[in-house]
Amino acid sequence: MRERKQFDAFLPRSPSPIVFVLVVTCYDYALTALFAAIVRLFHFPPRHLSFWETHGDPTAHVIEGLVFAPLIETCILVAIIELLRRLRVPTSVLVFLAGGLVALPHSYTWDWGPYAFVVLPGFIIQAAAYLYWREVSRKGGFAVVASIHALANLLPALYTIAYATRKV
Repeated sequence: MRERKQFDAFLPRSPSPIVFVLVVTCYDYALTALFAAIVRLFHFPPRHLSFWETHGDPTAHVIEGLVFAPLIETCILVAIIELLRRLRVPTSVLVFLAGGLVALPHSYTWDWGPYAFVVLPGFIIQAAAYLYWREVSRKGGFAVVASIHALANLLPALYTIAYATRKV
């Protein structure tokens, strides 16, 4: 119960998971945009599109980003969190470590560079959200985190659709 109190000041007053997901996804977007601006401030080269992003099936990318990535990555995140909880890692360390471990593979398209730094806040938010909702229900916590992840991936999915449907 102590973990819930630490986050209460930042959370919506409603006990509704839908309201929670929408508000926390807004936090995710805001922090991701801030970290992306910081990366640009230091003049890192822009992330190049992978071969599959430019030559693959855009429909598959959208489905991957909105369905499969949230489900698979949430499974990985929850597994890391539960393992670290069993090892009695302090909550704040657990949130940052779990978020970092899930964010790290996201930088493969940027030569293992700063892109992991850009998506890191989102995964930290998701780790904290799981811990917050875990006390209510593990399944509910999983659903909340997967929903936040899917909504966070909505913007890249829209970019994929725009890229695929642009006039040549």
